[in-house]
Amino acid sequence: MTLHNKVLSTILGGAVGDALGVPVEFKKRNSFRITTMTGYGTYNQPKGTWSDDTSLTMCLIDNLIDKQDEYDLMQKFANYWSDGYWTPYGEMFDILASQQAKRFAAIKADFLKKSGEEALNTTTETERLCVLHRLRLHYVTNRALQKEKKK
Repeated sequence: MTLHNKVLSTILGGAVGDALGVPVEFKKRNSFRITTMTGYGTYNQPKGTWSDDTSLTMCLIDNLIDKQDEYDLMQKFANYWSDGYWTPYGEMFDILASQQAKRFAAIKADFLKKSGEEALNTTTETERLCVLHRLRLHYVTNRALQKEKKK
């Protein structure tokens, strides 16, 4: 399997798993059984609806493909909240996601100040995605510097 297929399978698998879980989100473990795609559960959404987890992951992927920085990523998160960017139906429905998105301004100003260890102990999906993006930028920068040293 090619790297492209592995990455694509991971992304699609995550989105499908997320959509399977949306109808039963916050329900007590072992109080339900999922055997097929269903809908109209916790958030009263049609079957196949993904949550903020997939939407924000897609924002990150979009940002990485476009080789944008963390401020562009935070703007994508803000667009998710205000305009329904990367949502299945053009609007956000998840209350937790709404709370996370409202923290956009504070996170944008704060997350770059954190040390690596502090950043890894973040509490929201938005912050974790920012950390992932920052780690990726660090990795790419270090690889470029190592290549320069070898010349």
